[in-house]
Amino acid sequence: MDLEPRPTETNVPDDPDDPAARWPVALGVLALCTAVFFGRFLFTGRIFLLRDLVYDFYPMLVFLKEHLLQGTIPFWNPYTGCGEPYFSNIQAAPLYPLNFIHLLLPISVPLTVSVVLHVLLAGAGVWFCCRRWRVSGHGSLLAAIAFSFSTLFMTRIEFYPSLCSYAWYPVAMAFFTLWLQGRRLWPLLAGAAAMSLQVYAGYPETLIFTGGTMLIQAVVVAGRLRRHGMAVMLRPILGLAAMSTGALLLSMAQLLPVLNLLPETVRSMGINSGAEQASVNPLMLLAAIFPFLYGTQGFFGAYWAPSVYEFWAGTFYVGILPVTLCLAAAIRFLLGERRLPPSQDDSQAALMPTTFLLVALICFLLYAMGLYTPFFSIMWNLIPPLHFFRWPSKALLVVVFTGSCLAGIAVDWLGRETTTPLAGQFRRRLAAYGPVVVLLGLAASMALCLLQDGQLGEAILTAFFNLGSVPVVFAHRIPWSILATDGLKFTAVAVASAVLLLAHARPVWRKPVLYLMPAVLLADLMVTTFPLLPSSDMDLFTNHGSYLGQIKARPQLGRYYRQPTQQLAYGVTDENVLRLARDSFAASWALVDKVYAVRATGTFRLAESTQFRKLLTDDNLPQERREFLARLMSCDMFLTGSLDFEYFRGLPPNRPKILPLGKAVPRTFVVGRLKLYPNWKALMNALMVKEFNPLEVTLAVAGQGEGEIAMPDTDLLEGNGLIPHRVTRLKDGLNRLTVEVESAAKGLLVVNDTFYDSWTATVNGTPVPIYEVNGDFRAVPIAAGKSVLEMRARSRLFPAGLAITLVSLVIAGSLLAFDLRRGRRDGWD
Repeated sequence: MDLEPRPTETNVPDDPDDPAARWPVALGVLALCTAVFFGRFLFTGRIFLLRDLVYDFYPMLVFLKEHLLQGTIPFWNPYTGCGEPYFSNIQAAPLYPLNFIHLLLPISVPLTVSVVLHVLLAGAGVWFCCRRWRVSGHGSLLAAIAFSFSTLFMTRIEFYPSLCSYAWYPVAMAFFTLWLQGRRLWPLLAGAAAMSLQVYAGYPETLIFTGGTMLIQAVVVAGRLRRHGMAVMLRPILGLAAMSTGALLLSMAQLLPVLNLLPETVRSMGINSGAEQASVNPLMLLAAIFPFLYGTQGFFGAYWAPSVYEFWAGTFYVGILPVTLCLAAAIRFLLGERRLPPSQDDSQAALMPTTFLLVALICFLLYAMGLYTPFFSIMWNLIPPLHFFRWPSKALLVVVFTGSCLAGIAVDWLGRETTTPLAGQFRRRLAAYGPVVVLLGLAASMALCLLQDGQLGEAILTAFFNLGSVPVVFAHRIPWSILATDGLKFTAVAVASAVLLLAHARPVWRKPVLYLMPAVLLADLMVTTFPLLPSSDMDLFTNHGSYLGQIKARPQLGRYYRQPTQQLAYGVTDENVLRLARDSFAASWALVDKVYAVRATGTFRLAESTQFRKLLTDDNLPQERREFLARLMSCDMFLTGSLDFEYFRGLPPNRPKILPLGKAVPRTFVVGRLKLYPNWKALMNALMVKEFNPLEVTLAVAGQGEGEIAMPDTDLLEGNGLIPHRVTRLKDGLNRLTVEVESAAKGLLVVNDTFYDSWTATVNGTPVPIYEVNGDFRAVPIAAGKSVLEMRARSRLFPAGLAITLVSLVIAGSLLAFDLRRGRRDGWD
């Protein structure tokens, strides 16, 4: 940090012999790499065929687009889960600015463009961050390619909100580093904006990783400044606090509605950390060199890591070359070369990136290892916000970032002549040729493993890497072609990396090698990630399936139920099979097809509703009671799946079938009798009684409703529950529901939609309370005669959050204008 900053020192000087040090060249190269990498999606009309992207996030974007084009923010989704919050479900990302590009074109096209833009943004962020640490242009470009095209980043395309949020991580790091290097205010404001966009992108967990990485950097810098006094020492930490506070204030328009929903969700009940499913065991560290050591992202039985349940959750491959460069630098250092790398010289502006990156890498790797170290448990107990998120292996984001940046630093370190002679000829040769020997030895070992149809490789994987845990029935489907391709690729890239290291050691070849390194790395990552990004015909997005006509042919606003099994589409390339899978995943595609599903979606589901729906799969309940609960939710048909485990046993896929469940309870009706219970559990027990008839009696918990007021009209507790009535209109609108009913007597108008306190109601223009009845639904009191019920969804805290965000934007804009005027006045760049 520049204690007496000179304005021009905030710029990193360009090397005339290093064109990659100039940002137009670097961004151009990254754009070209991105275009080459995603060419089969950009120029062929194909789409990403990734499970959650197609089945969950694509329907959310369609739903969002339709509302925004009508000038409405969608607060409620009526099509899944008997209705559930939309705007407050943060993964929907309704306010994320880059999602607005979906308004311009059909969703499938801008979805690909958005993915490409975020990959380019991530690469540019890493490049700018490395340049702030005075890494050379070539080293920065290598780090950018390693991070943005790593297996971790590519597999996050499936989880679209996390991809968008991850892309802003290096950008925020670059702005924080820039602020640490000078006295300007605008990098602090820009960093806060980047962190707020991580929230708006729909994956707030990334904010914890970003803040944690910045905290380590601030502490390392503060430790270096301790001799200058407490005020100077605290500046990095106070700056981080200011940036984090600004990010939270700027994101309040999204955060406050989410915080309002959070106490009502399953996550508020305490979720499992997922450490038993996503802890990186020590042997998995070899995946930094062999990305498919434990199998691949594919169909059931294709991945066999002992503690990471799916490939995406534990992959962190950045390429063989970056790992080799770090290994070569480490060998030189351990053998006596104590000269600091150029990015960690005595300059105040360098900010000790090597020390900080190593500390961050170790800390977050220990966290990602979960059950295998005590570090995760300590952090889990010390940081309560972590309890809302699962899977420690997600911290590999920081491992990939720090590892990529260290590889860029290693390029510069190895490119400078030694200033401290290594002791002895043996040490000098070992430092020069040790990594080459290691690479060639690994390549030879891999070649041996591939001989005789991979018999030796299969034996090693079975004995040491958990392959024996794969059921025999699935073993024949393990993608040996992919594993063999990976082995051949590793052998070729390892040999190429060894040649590059040998050539790099000679000054006359050094410059050509620096140009070849990004090309070799990109080729390595392209070959590695090719099987991780399957594609499909774009017609899959518009194919509505054969089931749709049967569902829409039922009575108005009837619902259906789909079995709660995931459609395991990994590894499937047959377009007809994929359409069958799309048909049976109707609980998510209900948002696209405008049909009504019982099954809830998303990761922020209402807790009580989730408990209610779990009864549908409770084997302890008789089948007839489970079917009754489905009919109670106005569900009259059952939709079977297609890509179940039987398909992955080699059997042909099942065509989705519509099975009738019997006559369903109407979505809305009038009841004249009410029973109260002391708690929800007692009420649910009453629902299980065979004699219970929802059209005759309504069940409620005493004291429930808006403002915890008592239930109305105590005379409804006894009396005839059957009231003659006729529903003349029932219509879902944008964030609203309209019901017109003619009733012979006063009673409760029950609406079989999920109860949530974001709704308000009027009957004939007069506000009325909404009560929770029958375990999960709504009811309002009505008088005899004609009643017009209007229910409107809102987000109670959205206006306050929006006001805070707008005020924060005004303040940030004012500070930015002041900083720019001060910069021009003082002659700062």
